[in-house]
Amino acid sequence: MKNILYTTLGFLLLLPTVSMAAPGTVDVGFFENFLANISGLISSATSFFLFLAFALFIWGLIKFLIISGHDEEARSQGKSLMIWGIVAFFLISAIWGIVNVIQGVIGADDNSYNVQVPKKVT
Repeated sequence: MKNILYTTLGFLLLLPTVSMAAPGTVDVGFFENFLANISGLISSATSFFLFLAFALFIWGLIKFLIISGHDEEARSQGKSLMIWGIVAFFLISAIWGIVNVIQGVIGADDNSYNVQVPKKVT
């Protein structure tokens, strides 16, 4: 019941804007800034996780070549870390690529969140 109430209330609040009955224009600056902030956050998080995957690979390489010496257990742990680093790097890159393809398909890849607001015909 609450969901129906909230949906109806939201629709009624947006109805004047949608039907162009509200005087003036609709300010979409907030939404542009919001989308730009979310995009920047996702980009930063992606870069951070790519760095972590690379660091994991490098730590595995160091453990495999330098730290392990003749210890087979340490060599296998280093090899495992390198493999997981490569897998993580591949998965992050693949997901990033899929998101970029989807953005290109829907036309959201140019970072211009222009919303065309219809004008009132007088």
